[in-house]
Amino acid sequence: MWVRNLLADYGMSQEDGEEAVPWGRASSPLVIDNRVVVPLGGPRDKRCITLLALDADTGETIWESGDYQVAYATPTVLELDGRAQIVSVNEDYVSSHDIATGRVLWDYPWEGRSDRNANVSQPHAVGPRRVFLSKGYAKGAEVIELTPQIDSLWDVESVW
Repeated sequence: MWVRNLLADYGMSQEDGEEAVPWGRASSPLVIDNRVVVPLGGPRDKRCITLLALDADTGETIWESGDYQVAYATPTVLELDGRAQIVSVNEDYVSSHDIATGRVLWDYPWEGRSDRNANVSQPHAVGPRRVFLSKGYAKGAEVIELTPQIDSLWDVESVW
């Protein structure tokens, strides 16, 4: 059994965490392929890490990925274009990450702040290359379509 104090490990105080995500950490860890993937975030005035993957057996860091502040949604695995990937709804972006390496595959602006107008809803695949996003606070919903690229971020386009 292992224990990690991620706030302390990444130089954040409890106050830093509460300022960045004032309604608490509402997301759940995602366990996949012997990895425990957690949204980390960071203080408002310092570097953020969107997702952190820990070895499920040892608690050691496998990878860190992204630089978006976290929100309240739990990272989820979606299969898009035949590829399983971790999709994270963050404070003001949605991002996708390679499961093995954490590499960002695509990202898309999704208006919000973790201290108001928060992003909470889970994304859903609605076809082989489409993702449905929804939100309260007068934002509504959107479907985005992805076009995979080999050596760069995937192209993302709003369908509706």
